Amino acid sequence: MYLGIVIVIVVLITGVMAFYQSSKTASIMAGFKNFIPPKAIVWRDGKKKELAARELVPGDIIEVNIGDNIPADIIIIKSSEMKVNNASLTGESEELLRIPEESARNIFESPNVAFFGTACTNGSGTGVVFKTGD
Repeated sequence: MYLGIVIVIVVLITGVMAFYQSSKTASIMAGFKNFIPPKAIVWRDGKKKELAARELVPGDIIEVNIGDNIPADIIIIKSSEMKVNNASLTGESEELLRIPEESARNIFESPNVAFFGTACTNGSGTGVVFKTGD
């Protein structure tokens, strides 16, 4: 009888802990939606438009200004003292200058690339979308 009561208590405690962890994970995942900017300034068909960021496709030319989150992975083609903060990807808080004329063999170290979810902390830039979505 005692063994049965102990097993029931252990199962209940384990179930409560699993539920708690699952709910915390769900709330963290919901917080990632804040990384997705709702709108993006896009050049399509020679016209400047404001579109929902989820409508971006590879090949779109977008403008990024100070304070904006990058709506997709882009290759910078023009910048004006543009710096990005990759803390959401790498954990390092140092702002990185984006330079269109320079590239590196490793795309993650290339100074002419800005990644989805990172923040533009200084200046502005224009880039071509090369990757969207997950």
